[in-house]
Amino acid sequence: DDFTGPVLIEGQASAEFVAQTLVPLMLARRPADGENPRFAQSQGQGTPFLRRLGLRVLSDSFSVADTPNLSTYEGRPVPGAYAADDEGLRPKDVALVEKGRLVSLLTSRTPQKNLLQSNGHGRAGGAQAGVFQVQSAEAVPASALKAKYLDLLKAQDKPFGYIVRGIANPSEIAVGGGPGGPFILQAVKVTQDGTEEPVRGLRFGTVPPSVFRDLVEASHERLLYSYRVSATDAASVIVPSLMFEELEIQKVTDVLQKPPIVPPPLRDTSR
Repeated sequence: DDFTGPVLIEGQASAEFVAQTLVPLMLARRPADGENPRFAQSQGQGTPFLRRLGLRVLSDSFSVADTPNLSTYEGRPVPGAYAADDEGLRPKDVALVEKGRLVSLLTSRTPQKNLLQSNGHGRAGGAQAGVFQVQSAEAVPASALKAKYLDLLKAQDKPFGYIVRGIANPSEIAVGGGPGGPFILQAVKVTQDGTEEPVRGLRFGTVPPSVFRDLVEASHERLLYSYRVSATDAASVIVPSLMFEELEIQKVTDVLQKPPIVPPPLRDTSR
């Protein structure tokens, strides 16, 4: 059945979840100008966080930054780093969230209310992330995160929960449409005693901006994950595993293709 409650998102799934849900909220994009509401709607909505500068958007222990000048991470190249944006400006490393409060957004030359200057993130036709980093001041080892998750299930009297370990990238796999959040490729149903059972045919429900205030834990260990934002531009995220106090998970009627037993030997795990 559909589930609403604590969810633990690990590794690649955490990186893909952040790339699909949190990164777009940090891009300063205003609503399309137009007197016709239908025209404005067809051109896309503005970034919800434009109205939340100075307010709490994540849990107090979390910070977010975009550091396009970071060219290597743990000895590996970072594809999202760049020397100049598409508008000819040198990129600035930007603190976006400090102690849970939104302090800035990523901007291009297009002026926004309260954000009049570009910080060198004009890429792919608008503001875009470079090297997007999330971390927690109260992070715990990844090995301890599952135990904390089981404690949260018991505190909420939930007989089971979900640990998500793989999420589909919509640009790389045909996953269908319809309302809702990212599609889940790999997940287990876990009971309060820690027993895991693999499950398929799931996706996240709608992920509203307010859901990130329900982040309760993160791992010390962080994963570098990169993806394309246009034919010529790449972005990277460096994020820990994340535990949410409340997320919605839905069943889907069209089950995604069963994943292979082992990943392709030449696949780049950072992408």
